[in-house]
Amino acid sequence: MRDKVFLIIRAIVSLTLIAYLLTKVDFRQIVHIMSSVNLYLLFFSMVLYFIIFFLVVLRWGFLLHIYFPKQKYITLLQYHWIGQFFSLFLPSMFGGDLFKIYIITKKHGHALKATMVSLYDRFIGLCSLVILATVAMLLNNLFFKLTIPIYFSYLVKIFWVLFAFLIILTVTVEKKFTFKKILKYNLKLDKFLQKIEKNSATIMSHKQNFGKALAMSLVVSYGVATASILLAAAIKINVPVIYFYIIYSIISLIMTIPVSINGLGLQDGAYVFFLGQVGVSVTEALSLSLITHIIRYFICSLGGVIFLLNRE
Repeated sequence: MRDKVFLIIRAIVSLTLIAYLLTKVDFRQIVHIMSSVNLYLLFFSMVLYFIIFFLVVLRWGFLLHIYFPKQKYITLLQYHWIGQFFSLFLPSMFGGDLFKIYIITKKHGHALKATMVSLYDRFIGLCSLVILATVAMLLNNLFFKLTIPIYFSYLVKIFWVLFAFLIILTVTVEKKFTFKKILKYNLKLDKFLQKIEKNSATIMSHKQNFGKALAMSLVVSYGVATASILLAAAIKINVPVIYFYIIYSIISLIMTIPVSINGLGLQDGAYVFFLGQVGVSVTEALSLSLITHIIRYFICSLGGVIFLLNRE
């Protein structure tokens, strides 16, 4: 019931934002922009999106190989692609991760290890976005003075506070100040948290794998921004490259807020708000966001074909 309520709320947010934005544009202008897109730039941007998709799988693989070192890349690619397909329909924002956890657990067991890998994969992706968004905000304050919503600044600050708390907690765990002293009257929860502590320590001890995953995540984030710049050029949106990198870093972090369905409405509104500050019209910004949605759904939908052809 709780999941259904959250799904309904997110659907209402998405539909409300989309309906509001559609009142600000002439749909015929969007059709005109879409029909006059530069096919060569569109092709190169799609190629870059596919490359980014493959790099995301590589990031997951770096972490997964800590526990399951014999996994082949092509197998992980299939699992990830199918998971992304299911994420289009499952109500949870972690739908794709749930499938990957399920299939790895079914094949190798160790559900907690598979879950911890997916959580760290998500966490590293979020860290890279926050790092880039923080750099973008600093550059903006120094040079560009774009308007950034105050709640977004608070969101970034809260993340860094939580990150500092996590570091402190990790240090205390290493010094044997375990949860057992706090939860000595709840032995089941204590044992479960001890397992989490152990698995977290195992992942963090593989610094090379962790570092590769973080570096790959930063490459992915910049790659997505570059692909978006190519898409913008394909529909004749002229925005200085440095502006776009700053704007996209912030938009990408906003997209992680789980208040809409697959970013529908939230992404579109962010595009209109931030690109509008550098002279892009509502129609152009909405057209760019729409093309981005179409490409993402197209790539993820190919996972359905792989699912039908996969014998597992």
